[in-house]
Amino acid sequence: MFDSIKYTLHYITAIFQAFDLMDDECGLPWKRLPDRSQVVVYKEKFFRFQFPRCYRIVPNEFKRIVEYINGMTFAEEPDYMWVHR
Repeated sequence: MFDSIKYTLHYITAIFQAFDLMDDECGLPWKRLPDRSQVVVYKEKFFRFQFPRCYRIVPNEFKRIVEYINGMTFAEEPDYMWVHR
């Protein structure tokens, strides 16, 4: 049906874009990092909800999707129907 990893990456990219577009002030926390090697660290913190500012603007459904993605194992195929609901 779908290439699971590729499709999941599209979801993650779309989530990042939505969060960035909805926060006119700052955008995503790693957007303006001077040290690009820290981007992965910041993205991991984002998925552990350590940047509450990011979640104050977006609809609650976005947080549920982030929680869902964060709870998945690497090899697990996402339930795309759940995400679309």
